Amino acid sequence: MGTFNVFSYLDPALVKEEMGDPYASKTPAVWPSEASAERVDKTLFNIVGKCHRASFMRMMGFSVTNPADATGAWKWLMGRAIESGLTDQAKLAGIYAANGVKHFIRDITLSLEFDVIAVDPVDKRGWILECKSYSGYYAKKEIETMNKPKLENLIQICLYILEARTGKRLKAMIQKSLDERKVLDKKVRDFKKNGEVFEHRNRSEADKKMVKSMSDGPIGGKLLYVDRDSASRKEFTIEIYQDFDGFHYPQVDGVPFKIFTMESVYSRYKTQQGYWFRARAQGAQNLAQKGILPPPSLKLVLCAQDVVDGEGFVQKTREDLIAESNYLTLLEDEVRLLPSSFWPPAEYEWSYSPVRVELLFEHGAIGKTKYNDYKKDKIKRLGDWQCSYCSVAGHCLKEARPELQYLITDLQGLLSDTSAEVEIG
Repeated sequence: MGTFNVFSYLDPALVKEEMGDPYASKTPAVWPSEASAERVDKTLFNIVGKCHRASFMRMMGFSVTNPADATGAWKWLMGRAIESGLTDQAKLAGIYAANGVKHFIRDITLSLEFDVIAVDPVDKRGWILECKSYSGYYAKKEIETMNKPKLENLIQICLYILEARTGKRLKAMIQKSLDERKVLDKKVRDFKKNGEVFEHRNRSEADKKMVKSMSDGPIGGKLLYVDRDSASRKEFTIEIYQDFDGFHYPQVDGVPFKIFTMESVYSRYKTQQGYWFRARAQGAQNLAQKGILPPPSLKLVLCAQDVVDGEGFVQKTREDLIAESNYLTLLEDEVRLLPSSFWPPAEYEWSYSPVRVELLFEHGAIGKTKYNDYKKDKIKRLGDWQCSYCSVAGHCLKEARPELQYLITDLQGLLSDTSAEVEIG
């Protein structure tokens, strides 16, 4: 019998590809997957979605302390395959209008990409389809039994709906994305003629006849879930309504979800970027005090106005580009050396205090079995699941729990203790 183990080669390669290498952002660009919002009811938790500190560390290129394991990487791969299949099935079903449509929100430097845009053959209403996959007992219970979409997914598709709003506006967004792809595709061909390589990420496509048939009225959203274990499926109809208080809230299958406002999503993105601006400006100041200044050709982004102004087209030499790259590397290193007072506050807890455990149990956020195991010392700690899955949690843990410094060398095992996770919808 041979000793060749295929997965011993596949797993590390996949994990490396999925994780990528950390890098610092040269602009305050935020991600749709990092969307978050303030909870209306803060009795138990203040926010839903991504922690500002985790997003900040991603933007600043902090090292990964809690890498994904092979199981997680394969789940991501399967999830993307399911999402990709949605496009093909929409085409076969005769409801496909477009996919991969790009939209940029300049005010918060956020780039969106719509999975699939469909048209209802009956009333011609436009729909944004967002496909997600899931597995596990708790996800199945929440999505299938309790009829509740994951709040992180809900925030994301609500962003799409709010930006598109109407079929008329959505059709214009589709055409703009297609036009931009034409320009970029031409640039690819021009570079290739000169023996150079240029790549871009605009993959937008459309059935122009279906797009044209879309009504100009309000559009809706669909969160489509597929269970990776049983292939069971769940569909949620997502809309946005404005209440009498003037704020916009999600509506799921016709039921108002007054858990967060859409206004707080945009506001929190700006707050997140504020930390990025502050740390970057301090890093540049520290370098200047050492006599290290940015090269004349580099337009540093140090405040929101720098993003608005933009750099425009500037002809740069190879020497200019090298000098800029060297300076930015020094700046990024300097920013990561700043004290933790420049970090946003941690918004989730790796370990709850005894008082908080009692509060969460009293309100049903901690199950009876898990609570009893904790009281009997079978579970050493209880905390938010977000910390266990955070790729940069080690930096945060060192700061928040210095008494655990001796355990930091085994962070991955320490952070992935799923028995201590508490999930709340």
